[in-house]
Amino acid sequence: MEQELEIKDRIKKQLKTGIAVIARIVLGILIAIQINSWNGERKRVKFEVKILTQIHANLQKDSIALAQISLNATDAVSSGNKVLASSSITTNDSIQYWLADVIYFDRFNSLTNGFEVLKAKGLDQVSNKKLCFLLGAYYDNQTQLIDRGLNDVEWTFTNEWLRLLRKDIVDFSFHEYLMVDDYKLFTEHGEARNLLKMTVENWKGSAYYVDDGITSIKEMLTIIEEEIKED
Repeated sequence: MEQELEIKDRIKKQLKTGIAVIARIVLGILIAIQINSWNGERKRVKFEVKILTQIHANLQKDSIALAQISLNATDAVSSGNKVLASSSITTNDSIQYWLADVIYFDRFNSLTNGFEVLKAKGLDQVSNKKLCFLLGAYYDNQTQLIDRGLNDVEWTFTNEWLRLLRKDIVDFSFHEYLMVDDYKLFTEHGEARNLLKMTVENWKGSAYYVDDGITSIKEMLTIIEEEIKED
């Protein structure tokens, strides 16, 4: 009987020891997992701050470039309408400068290096989901629309205006002035005047996408600044 009790006591002790060992092992594993999780999150936050800082700098440069393009587009539309409102009787010396505003093109190259790195790592590295959505919309959609609008204006300049005005140009300086033999080309109905109207409309369409991009950039910059400040 005593021997049986000793065996039972020994088994109980072994079980308690085993359970304690297992508990220590499990606790150690859980602690290790938690530490790895903390380290992983710390690395993610560090990367997020670094990449958002880079994207912030890129967006600021995009914003400056787009602001100038928006100003050029506004000038093109305004100057084009002034030419269209002119007549052969009221034509003045300013028309050469108005034409230079319209018969012109801009190019835009968005700085994407920061976003490309983020995409390679995964957009889920950005904790702010609204910002993640805005970044994807801007770089994958809005910049393409901006490029398409500006390309339409450039195509018209290269393929239509140069062909049409080559024989009529007296003097020309890109985006400064355009002098032709007879400004009736634009003040009276005909191919040049129709093309001028179309170009003004192209500029309007381009300006819409450019201004939309500027609005998105402002919103993203505000969010990024808050995210970086918090971290």
